[in-house]
Parts: sequence; structure tokens; C-alpha cells
Amino acid sequence: MSNLLSIYNKFLFFLTAFLFVFIPLYPKFPFLNITGTFVAVRLEDLLIALLAILWAIYIVISNQLRDLLKDRITQVLLLFFFIGAVSLISGIFLTQSVSSSIGLLHLLRRVEYMILLPIIATIIKTKKQFVIILIILSFTLLAVNIYALGQQYLGWRVISTTNSEFSKGLSLKLTPGARVNSTFAGHYDLAAFLAMGLVLMSALFFAVNKRLKIGVILLFSLSLLVLVMTAAR
Repeated sequence: MSNLLSIYNKFLFFLTAFLFVFIPLYPKFPFLNITGTFVAVRLEDLLIALLAILWAIYIVISNQLRDLLKDRITQVLLLFFFIGAVSLISGIFLTQSVSSSIGLLHLLRRVEYMILLPIIATIIKTKKQFVIILIILSFTLLAVNIYALGQQYLGWRVISTTNSEFSKGLSLKLTPGARVNSTFAGHYDLAAFLAMGLVLMSALFFAVNKRLKIGVILLFSLSLLVLVMTAAR
């Protein structure tokens, strides 16, 4: 049983590592359009749901559920989800100010974003796995920056969801003065990713040897340049 759990954990780790590349780099084509909104379900949403289900099974069969529920961060997340559910019920039945389907999708989207924190915290168990994730993130950050420059100067394609027409999955080019999206659905998403990448590079600078520091500085500078190009508040 122990060997099976170890194999299961490694599979979840590789799936998680794959998502670290897939979510930022895969163009945001719609997979399933939602009636009444221009927000669509994308392939990454299904992969995250798959990971969450497999992770939940792993937590149960590895007897980690009790320890996970005792963790303060888990308790805070559950409280946040509970408040969101109460707000949704209130909006549907009391004030009748929200559509049940749209409101539920909003709640599930927030669960989707935040569930990755406990998943990654429980799957990454060794220093080697942590280093692998850092390497993957660094190369993903580099690829995002290169594609952003390609959009700006080489006419590479843009897949945006910033309005109802674009969200149909149109393949566009940047017009003069437009802000870069890179592989993201909007310039604000790209800016948020770059902001997190800059924090990561700032920390890595003090953790790597002198030879790697040069690479970290170059990647930091490139990310900062692209962040400016997004012109996102």
C-alpha cells in the first residue's frame, strides 16, 4: 500500500508540474461556452478539476484528511468558501439579485483558484521536487515573456477574453498601441503572473550561486520590461 501511495503521489506531482506549464502557456481558447455570459470553461479548468478529484482521493486513502482539516490555512480556506456559499444562497433566495447558475460558477471559480494552494502544499514533499518546480516556473516565465515580445514586435497571435466577441476564441493581432497579453486572456492576467514571477526571481537571487544570479537578473529585467508593456494598474 505504501508503494502504491508513493507512485500515486509521484503521478500527482507530475500532473501538477504539467499544469505549471500548461496553465500559463496554453492559449485561452474556450472549451465550453456558458449561456448568459461571455466567460467560458477552458481546458485548464477541466485539468484542475481532475487534479483536485485525484488529490482528494489521495488525501483520504493516505489518512491525511484529519491533519489537513486541523491546519489553520485549510480552516481559513474552508471558512472563505462557506462565506461565499452563504452569500450565494442569500443572493439567490433572499435578495434574488443573482442568477443561480452564474453565481455558482463564480463561487466554483474562486474554489478553483484557491484549492491549488493545499494541493501543492501536500503533494510537493521533497527539496528535489521543489527545485524541479522552481526550474519549470522559471522557464515558463521566460516563455511567457518571449511570446509577449513576439506579439508586440513580430505579430504573433493573441487570444483574448476581454469582451464577448473576443471570448469566442478569435485569433487576433495587436493593433498599434494595444497592450500585450502574451498567452493569457488579458493584459491584467499577464501582469498578475509577472508580478508573482518578479517576487519569485527576487527570492531566488539570494538562494542561487553566482553563476545563476546572472540568469535570475536577466529574467527579472525581462519580466519587468514586459510588465511595463502591459500598462496594467
